[in-house]
Amino acid sequence: MDKEDEESFQVYYFDGDARELARTPYPEITEDYFPIPTYKIIFTEIVTFPEELNGLDLTEDELYNYYEFRESSQPRHYMFGEPFNIQNNVFEEIIYYENEAEADGKIKLRNKELVLLFQMDSDDLNVMWGDSGTIYFCIDKKDLENKTFSKTKFTLQCY
Repeated sequence: MDKEDEESFQVYYFDGDARELARTPYPEITEDYFPIPTYKIIFTEIVTFPEELNGLDLTEDELYNYYEFRESSQPRHYMFGEPFNIQNNVFEEIIYYENEAEADGKIKLRNKELVLLFQMDSDDLNVMWGDSGTIYFCIDKKDLENKTFSKTKFTLQCY
């Protein structure tokens, strides 16, 4: 999110036998820091829709219907696809914080180089990001191809 938060998370990639993995206890539970409950994950293929409709000429009613349809999917936990932006374009936000001094010229160009790795929404499973927000993990396409997850970027947006 901010420069000082760069070391506050880590994305790990494991390409081995899942039976080799072992759960470790959460280090220290405090009033502000506690483990996220674990749940069995079931993967389902879905279609995500971009917020920006470049190249489409829609009427006001069609735009309204599109955004109502896009808003209807809840909660929004998924891998890959289009980020569900709450405040700003997630990719542009990450690029901006990465290159504040020279961001203006790079944002549109670099926007196409990023991939949404994972987003996790606030929901009724006792997870709340900010004021009912979403966390986003994004990665450069080349880093994803090379399995270089140490360069993953993070941001949070909330209402």
